[in-house]
Amino acid sequence: MKEVKLILKYHNLKMLLTIDINKLTEILIDYFGKNININFIEMNDEEKKESTEMCSFILTVRERIWLFEINENKDIIRRNDLELRIIDEGRK
Repeated sequence: MKEVKLILKYHNLKMLLTIDINKLTEILIDYFGKNININFIEMNDEEKKESTEMCSFILTVRERIWLFEINENKDIIRRNDLELRIIDEGRK
């Protein structure tokens, strides 16, 4: 069985912990199977800036996480569909 490699980038630890990690894991195993490797990496300053938006003088985090799949050809594919599902189903 092939291993699926994933990178989950999170805005900061506080934002990551607003998601149910058990549900996140359940969704990923349900979608990819049991043989997955997930790297949790905090976004750098540029990525954090890209994932936020200024609304009425308040900085709002629009994207708490980014999920990337690394396929067999070493292509990095952003999985927006799973990001939305994780946020929707795993919101605390």
